[in-house]
Amino acid sequence: MKFDSIGLAGSAVGVIDFTEKAVKWAPRHESEASAKDVTMDTVLRASWAQIGKMCHVRLFCKAGEKLRFDGFRRADIDSLTPFFESKDIDFDREKIASGGCNYGTIDLDASAGTMAMKEGAKGIFELSLDTVAQCNLPGHKQDEIDIQFREVDSKSKEAQELYSMRIWIPGQQAAEVQSSILSQATVNSGGSGEVLIEFEREQGSFLSPKGRYGVEMYDTCFRLRGTQYDLRIDYKDVSRFYMLEKPTGRQAHDVSFFYFVVCLDKPVRQGQQKYPYLVWQTQNEDSELEIKMEEADIDEKYPGSGLKASNEGPLHRLIGKVFKVLSGKTVFAGSKKYRSVGGDQCISCNLGQRNGLLYPNDKSFVFLHQPTLVVEYSEVDYVEFIKEPGTRNFEFVIQKKGGDGKKLKFGAIEKKEFNGLAEFVKSKEAFFEVRDFEPEAEEMDDDEDEEDDEDEYALEDDADQPDSNGAELESGSSGGGDLLDMLGGGPDPAPVSQSASGAEVDLFGGGGGGGGGG
Repeated sequence: MKFDSIGLAGSAVGVIDFTEKAVKWAPRHESEASAKDVTMDTVLRASWAQIGKMCHVRLFCKAGEKLRFDGFRRADIDSLTPFFESKDIDFDREKIASGGCNYGTIDLDASAGTMAMKEGAKGIFELSLDTVAQCNLPGHKQDEIDIQFREVDSKSKEAQELYSMRIWIPGQQAAEVQSSILSQATVNSGGSGEVLIEFEREQGSFLSPKGRYGVEMYDTCFRLRGTQYDLRIDYKDVSRFYMLEKPTGRQAHDVSFFYFVVCLDKPVRQGQQKYPYLVWQTQNEDSELEIKMEEADIDEKYPGSGLKASNEGPLHRLIGKVFKVLSGKTVFAGSKKYRSVGGDQCISCNLGQRNGLLYPNDKSFVFLHQPTLVVEYSEVDYVEFIKEPGTRNFEFVIQKKGGDGKKLKFGAIEKKEFNGLAEFVKSKEAFFEVRDFEPEAEEMDDDEDEEDDEDEYALEDDADQPDSNGAELESGSSGGGDLLDMLGGGPDPAPVSQSASGAEVDLFGGGGGGGGGG
């Protein structure tokens, strides 16, 4: 017997065929899921239940596996009953708690990867743990868990989905249930369930979301463990990373702290707040990092990565390296062609009422950290400079493309930063229009390649790399156009680092996997 439009729970919709020797299910499209065959001699029993107008069928197998197939009509159940009877397999109707209760007993089934709530022998609900994205203890409560589910991409504006559920657990047992859910959710989502690399909470603090988290890295995902929240992120949901220097305000300086920015395709949720970017402030101090794998296994799984079972080096370099290798995504550094008057990769400014730092990179602007923003040059229509009335400061405005493109105004920028920023964005006219800027006769270096790729962040030791400011620093143009005149004359221009080559510099060594300049 063959039935169409039958979904395998946690997989996809397809066709199921009940034959003499096996139950065979296949998705409509091969790319959606793998086919599933169950031989009849491995089935211990079967059951069915009616939910609304449709029914589901469960198969309980000898190896402990449980399969649920959804989308049967009531008439289909009548035709399946003699089929199972002929195989001497019980086919009972499940008892459903339909009386409107809101309490019951939690049943975690590790073999099936499910969590069910029951009222006695009656089922209230059941969910597949591979749909769980996070499970937290909200606030400081020890008797409640907040389960958040993976968001499903849907083209339909009318589509609705469950994204969170809170369950009250008496007796201060919430932490135990949370731990069980998270451990099984990690396993069932394709992770090995074993922590490969671990960073302690004391090794850095997160600015977004704010707090101290321990970081656990698995083969397919990483987790942030905090006192209140536990966040899980798949590497496939990461688009890129940035490793940016925290400013010191000194021309000749040793950077003590770095911002490690994780850009997400799918934002993580903490309560009602979504975070498309994670910002981790880490240190430039020598550290040791252990990878819980044998050397031979590391070489086989990550060939040419340079990783070892025991690694030493500056902490920020170790973080960048392991995230790049395990995720296959690129880690970008700040531009070598821009320096503020103070010699930093960024300038201080505000966005709205929020103070922050603006990093002009080779193919993107990054603002840290409230809110954290990444604007790629391909998204920019034009940039312009506007004098702030009654002050000697100016605004740097970014107009994004599109009829409803957003205009970002970065204000309270000191006059002394104008020359360096203006010359830098002028060199990026291949990407966007620069308004209110008229340079003097002195031209930019003709050898500079306007199509430079964004620099990747360093993994090797400094001894093998050029100075952190790139090649020898050269003065930018002294001209500032009409805006500089409005500001009342200009100071000496900020140093603008000129790269000797337009090639992408991978300071980490080896190719990055995450494509595209940042």
